[in-house]
Amino acid sequence: MALSPRFRKLEKRTAELAEWVQSGVAEWGEVFGTDSDENFFDGHEELPPFAFKSEGFCTATAWWLSEFCRLAYTPDRREEPRDKLGKLPRRGDILESRTEFQEVCSIHTVGNHVSIYRPKKGEGATIVCFRGSTRKRQWMFNALFRPHGWRRFRRSGETETGFVHSGFYVLFKRLWTRLWPALERLPRPWVFTGHSLGGAVAMIGGAVSEADLVCTFGAPKVGNEEFNRLNEDRRIWRFVNQDDLVTRLPLPDKYLKDRQFSHGKSAYRLVGEGNVSSYEDPSEEDRLPFAMANLIEELQSTPGWISDHQIGGYCRRLKLAIFRDDGRLIPEVFLR
Repeated sequence: MALSPRFRKLEKRTAELAEWVQSGVAEWGEVFGTDSDENFFDGHEELPPFAFKSEGFCTATAWWLSEFCRLAYTPDRREEPRDKLGKLPRRGDILESRTEFQEVCSIHTVGNHVSIYRPKKGEGATIVCFRGSTRKRQWMFNALFRPHGWRRFRRSGETETGFVHSGFYVLFKRLWTRLWPALERLPRPWVFTGHSLGGAVAMIGGAVSEADLVCTFGAPKVGNEEFNRLNEDRRIWRFVNQDDLVTRLPLPDKYLKDRQFSHGKSAYRLVGEGNVSSYEDPSEEDRLPFAMANLIEELQSTPGWISDHQIGGYCRRLKLAIFRDDGRLIPEVFLR
């Protein structure tokens, strides 16, 4: 499919900026990393335990899932020798000391990783958690700004089809061939979750498996309106932290016509000190939170629309939200 003139211009400009950003902004790597040992599941002793509810939305459940997404960036035994991940605490140690869950499956592929968590006591939800990308340039500039082809998507046994981003679909397929045999043996409810790129893969996996809940944090747009219609009846909690840039990408392009990227479900937007709201103008998610003419100036220091993408920010604001509403359900206005 031919690329529109606007996307060609944007691709060239972002490619030129990529090296400058990577070398000039020291804090950039922190956005794709995670926090120190003491922050994982911080305050878990005083917060409500993880509990899957078949209806509605619970702040405490969302917080637990955000922490599992933060945990996804930590190493397992296979990854311990790697320098970057070796600086982080081991995933199993955190699970053992701070949760009632255990990792029952860990799958590595090129460019991604997925874990399956089950309660230690054997009863309750099965959590499938996809890791986001830690490769800065590849993810932000190539996977998002640079247009990719489309892949036709259809669930087994159904005639309705949609289109999904081919880059996300490739990563999903690499994992799915190994994930599905393990998952289908485990009891429902199935909860799919992920941060950033992991959220995009969770959206596709949730549609394929007919998951009982899909919860994403800082995820980009995955497919077109037809794909989103396939998920109309699915429970999806989609979180956006303040002005997180990634959730607004890929940008609209009139040349894509019926294959335009869109989110479908409304977002839960985390703002301020634990406020959960929605966009007053949903089209805001189709616009950059800055003027392209000011981008160089914006990147002299890490702007909020970049730092808002860090998974730790999602965890902290959700924790504040629990104390604001004592773990009660979010008002119905945010469930539309």
